[in-house]
Amino acid sequence: MSQTMTPAQDRNTATGIFWQKRHVVRRYDRTATEAHGAEGKMDIFVALVFAGLPLAWVLHKFASAALAGIPHKTGARRAISPGDPTVRLHGGGTYDFAIVGTSRYRSALERIYGAGSPDHAGKEVDAVLVLEKTNQAVRVEVEGHTVGHLPADLAGEYRRRLAEGGHVNARGACRARITVRYGAVDYVDFAVRLDLPPKR
Repeated sequence: MSQTMTPAQDRNTATGIFWQKRHVVRRYDRTATEAHGAEGKMDIFVALVFAGLPLAWVLHKFASAALAGIPHKTGARRAISPGDPTVRLHGGGTYDFAIVGTSRYRSALERIYGAGSPDHAGKEVDAVLVLEKTNQAVRVEVEGHTVGHLPADLAGEYRRRLAEGGHVNARGACRARITVRYGAVDYVDFAVRLDLPPKR
């Protein structure tokens, strides 16, 4: 048998339903807010990761470029850059100018010349004259390896003539002849002579 509700009871029932609905809405809003916050944090994390990639790439390139200029442990020096000024020096094919200090670079000369080669006539190669930065010496390189230096008097004149020609920091390129003399107990003596213009 149904009971008739009074107006006051109707109001109480409606109020209870209203608060139940508000409670459900609040729970939904809180859940949606938490989900949105998690998505926002994930978006920030992804943005930071992608923003860091270009910086990591730049640092990698910088480190690679820095390491590229470091000489190898074997003594081989950095190859000549295409941007380095180079002056071609032409002699008369007489190879009149001997360099000094070749005994210190015997291992490099053996690789260049060819250890045990029977060719006593010598081997002609391209040489590069490099101005030392810390003193007045002039270094002689063949195939990227130091093989000796110009004598002090020749180095001084070479620097003066470069300056007179407006090539203060230039490298010189010329032909060189490597000769070898074999002695007792596998002794090998190398000599390097340069084909340079005659002295003044």
